[in-house]
Amino acid sequence: MSIRILGRMMRKLQDARSKVDELRVELTARRVEAECGAVKVVASCNKQLVSMEVDRESLSDPLDMVELKKSFLAASNEALEKAEKELKEEGKKALGEFETILPGLF
Repeated sequence: MSIRILGRMMRKLQDARSKVDELRVELTARRVEAECGAVKVVASCNKQLVSMEVDRESLSDPLDMVELKKSFLAASNEALEKAEKELKEEGKKALGEFETILPGLF
């Protein structure tokens, strides 16, 4: 492999790294949400729960903590799955041709 080709590959890797760094910042600010029953959960695309709301009027029994916990867990898991999906999609775009060389980075 010539030095010229190696130099081009290194520049492409540096460009990909810059895109990945920019993407990480962007994904921290991007939000996804999910609802289950009376619970709405918002997560950042770097897979952190940001907020949760409970619509008491939607609860069949406002004191039914079992129902509330199940709804919270289901909505949280769905929001985090959405965040994971978006993270992977955007990561593949950012890595471009290096996605096959660096699988699982996102």
